[in-house]
Amino acid sequence: MYRDADGRKKSAGVYDLKRTAKAKADEAEVNARGEQTAPASSMPWGEWEQTWQTHRRVTEGTRY
Repeated sequence: MYRDADGRKKSAGVYDLKRTAKAKADEAEVNARGEQTAPASSMPWGEWEQTWQTHRRVTEGTRY
């Protein structure tokens, strides 16, 4: 299970292994929300943090 951009629960399918199901759900969630994650080594944290803060989706109560 994963959540789409509107917070609705969705299924990523049925898999034999829990780790496969989790990986597919994580992938589907990123695709559904339109988020792009840069590889950890592609930019310094300070630069990535600004991008992350701008694009992350959280409710007002958890923003800070």
